[in-house]
Amino acid sequence: MQEDPKSYVAGLQLAFPENAYKSVMRGVPAAPESSNENEDKAYLDNKSIVSFVAGVSPENRQDILDSTLLAQLAAGHLYPNPQDLKQWYEKYTEVLRNIGWTIQENDFSEVTTSGSLFEMKNAILSLVSAAFGANYVAIVTKVLDALKSLSDTNSKIVAFEKNTHSAGKGTFQLALVEEVNDSVALHMAGFILSTTSEVKRILFFSSKKETATVSSSTMASTLNKETYAKVRNTVKQKLGDKAQQYIAEITI
Repeated sequence: MQEDPKSYVAGLQLAFPENAYKSVMRGVPAAPESSNENEDKAYLDNKSIVSFVAGVSPENRQDILDSTLLAQLAAGHLYPNPQDLKQWYEKYTEVLRNIGWTIQENDFSEVTTSGSLFEMKNAILSLVSAAFGANYVAIVTKVLDALKSLSDTNSKIVAFEKNTHSAGKGTFQLALVEEVNDSVALHMAGFILSTTSEVKRILFFSSKKETATVSSSTMASTLNKETYAKVRNTVKQKLGDKAQQYIAEITI
């Protein structure tokens, strides 16, 4: 960490996207999210899809959703241009490191697939299996199927699509979280898409291989809960009430 976590968070500048997952009326509390920790859970978290394996406590789920949202909003303030996505990721990981995450990451590399057709869903599942283990494929498949079942006009899908890509450039993150012996581990894959084809649903994008380039990076990280406990309230204050508009549970 470069400096005191509270001072670091207080000095961040955030950029909230124009498109939210839900509207929050002043004075009206948000509907409570499901809190059963004995079930798999998944959430849209700005540009991220965060999946929690059964056993992650509600407090740890909230800490992860808040900290990854903070990192995204800080990176988005500095690098709003889709051409600067790799710098965006550098800032993203910098923020996480400064609030208590220990991170091991790999540089971006091009995603290669067999055959003449590139399909994003297959690339996602292949990467998850290779980087994090086959045990995670089932929950990711379940989450992707749940999202695919939503109509193109679903308000959550509309917001996710607008937040993750422009005409020919896009990015999103896929995160998997587990808690073992009170230790919280986050496995994340980031994807960058460049294409001359029209993108309607980025998670299910497909095209001829020559019309699209997709690169990905992975990171494995653990949360220092003692460090994050010191900065938790500062993170919540920095995000403010508006943050709840950019986190939405996915029914799986």
